Amino acid sequence: NIEEQKESSSDFDEPIKLTAALCPPKSATYTSSNNSSNDSTFSSVTDQKINNTLQNTINATQNLSTLIKHTASLRLALRASINIANDVSERHSDLLRHSGELSAAAERLQHEEQVLTRRAEEIGKPLKHYDAVDRIGPLVGVLFKESGRVVVRGIAKLHVDNDEEFVRVLQEIDEAVEFFGEDGGGAEVFGRPGSGGVSSNSRRGGRERTASQQPFQATASGSAEYYRRACALQDAALELLRVGVADRISQTSSQIQDALKIPKVPLSADKLEASLVYTRFHGISRRSNALINIARKRVETLGSGSLAASSYEDFLTLCRNTYCGARETLLTTTIRSHMDILKERHGLVGMTRLASVFLIRLCTIETALYLDFFG
Repeated sequence: NIEEQKESSSDFDEPIKLTAALCPPKSATYTSSNNSSNDSTFSSVTDQKINNTLQNTINATQNLSTLIKHTASLRLALRASINIANDVSERHSDLLRHSGELSAAAERLQHEEQVLTRRAEEIGKPLKHYDAVDRIGPLVGVLFKESGRVVVRGIAKLHVDNDEEFVRVLQEIDEAVEFFGEDGGGAEVFGRPGSGGVSSNSRRGGRERTASQQPFQATASGSAEYYRRACALQDAALELLRVGVADRISQTSSQIQDALKIPKVPLSADKLEASLVYTRFHGISRRSNALINIARKRVETLGSGSLAASSYEDFLTLCRNTYCGARETLLTTTIRSHMDILKERHGLVGMTRLASVFLIRLCTIETALYLDFFG
């Protein structure tokens, strides 16, 4: 009996597979012919096992269905992501291609813009210089009447003390002189500055007798005529500088001579340094130096070999000669008189010693004064 119970209990504990649950066997298969009392118990246990197996199967099937749905969703999402990535890659390729085309087009347009700008400047350059000559005339006190046949000099509206405006006008005049003289051939018709056999210490330099004072020529081209006018404008502008420096030096020297009765009455050597001979010149040195520096900077900008620079060089030479002549006039009588006095009082040897000290001191003072003007 014990063995039969064990066999029956093992039958109860054995799980039922899905195929067995779907096609359950008859009760007689699991029952013994000698023990009919356990039929009902065995049948209920079997049914319970079948139900459990079916329920587990249903649950597993639902889980599998859920997993299949999620897998399908992920597959669709992955496919959509791949499509988006492919679309982005294609658009990126298109963008790179369009960027290259736009870059090439931009470089081409930039090159064309540079070429057009250069050509526009070349076309507008003569117009700019024509306009400058016509516009600057009243500023420097020059009017061209009867189509340029008559040049009338008047009062200038431009002031040399207005450094920025005056330098700007000089630059425009110099550019016009260079353009019409070199490119327009005006220098071949009316001559170059400094030519014509005129010395550099003349009143206004060589330009006045080579171009600006040349008579009107009806057969000359428009560029040559405007070169003559540009030379007249430069001469008028330099006239303003000349009045501010050379004429001022000459005027100051004349006033000192009248006040001190030089050269008729020599000054005392011990009062020379504190006299009007130095104080008045120190008073005009600052403004004269500023005007001289304007001309010097124009020469440096233009270059010493340029067409427009020679007039400034003549102006600087004129200023130096005027200054040196004025100082010589003011100092000669006093120095000679002091040498004679030293010779009478101390003899030739003593005069040499004392005169050397005096002249060294005088040269030091004169050098400092010269640098105040031309330094």
